[in-house]
Amino acid sequence: MGAFRGISGAVWGANLYNMRQLYVTKVRPIISYACAAWFNRGAGVAVPWQLSRKLIDDLESLQYRCLVQVSGAMAKTSYNVLLKELDIESVEVFLHRVSIAQRAQSLDTPEYKELEALWLARLDKVPSSARVCEHPYRVLFDDARDLAEEARRSLLPDESAWLDTARRNRAIKRCARQRATAAMSERWEAYRMVPGKKECPALVEPWGPRSLRFYRGLPRAQSTMLLRCRTGRIGLRNYLFFINVDRTKVGRPRF
Repeated sequence: MGAFRGISGAVWGANLYNMRQLYVTKVRPIISYACAAWFNRGAGVAVPWQLSRKLIDDLESLQYRCLVQVSGAMAKTSYNVLLKELDIESVEVFLHRVSIAQRAQSLDTPEYKELEALWLARLDKVPSSARVCEHPYRVLFDDARDLAEEARRSLLPDESAWLDTARRNRAIKRCARQRATAAMSERWEAYRMVPGKKECPALVEPWGPRSLRFYRGLPRAQSTMLLRCRTGRIGLRNYLFFINVDRTKVGRPRF
């Protein structure tokens, strides 16, 4: 993201679409690298010994700083509104989507079958090891199995499609993405219902890619202006006072 500052600013350089694409393809994959191994947190599934809320919030804060730079938004712009305007999932939802899809795709591999055999052998030998069933990865793989079954049903009635590895993996990723979209839509609706927020154009719309299309084809300065208008966070006196900007340091506008 530091390198990206040399190719785009709030009113110059690469447009919002290209900056968003750079973030999604070059920065976010670094955050999610090997997340199927370390992201032991479920969405709607009780996972023991899961990652702490603080660690997830640290990652969300990292993404927020990235998106402010990508979008040209002003300080203290709502994170939820930025996610919706750029059609990007929260880090928690994104990591769960990627990790569960990877686990679902690995269910038929020799590595997973060996792991399953080890779990079963331990359960048979040591009765007190019933806690093996509560192990976070066992819980998460069970969740992944549910996703795989959902993907398999989506390919019916063509049973042979499931035997095609490429089609199977595409179906799994599609179902994981649908779950992520539903989770973000639910989160967005909950955010919209919180009282006391300042009304802005972005708040009256449901979750979806529609808002991102508003910025298609706009040069950087125009997309920044539009985003600030839609989020209600714009560099006029009222908002500058709200974020405690010293008006003596702002300077006079140049025409």
